[in-house]
Amino acid sequence: MTESEILLNSLGQQYPTWRNVDVLGFLNSTMPSTAQWATVPSSVTAALRNTFDSTVRAKYKTYYDQNYGYVNWVPTIEIHHIRPLQFGGGNDFSNLIPLHADIHAKFSFWFQYY
Repeated sequence: MTESEILLNSLGQQYPTWRNVDVLGFLNSTMPSTAQWATVPSSVTAALRNTFDSTVRAKYKTYYDQNYGYVNWVPTIEIHHIRPLQFGGGNDFSNLIPLHADIHAKFSFWFQYY
């Protein structure tokens, strides 16, 4: 995609972008570089979801706190997969970002219709 192209989902909605989208205002949401992500088999997605357990979440929270600053990890702060698991994303920390639940819902809704 070029900078002038607009990425839309199947409902015609533009990809949600915010500057300083993470809970501390350091990380930005970036539009995917392609609109051609294929879905992966549901068994792959399920396996990745199963490995994204409380231990991995705790490690990510520690990583984020040490690299960006302390977050009060209340239940309204959720960990978002930037590239969703069903489109080939993984659980590596570079693919994760902490978002407030309302912002997370906007990204998740957009990807439901990717």
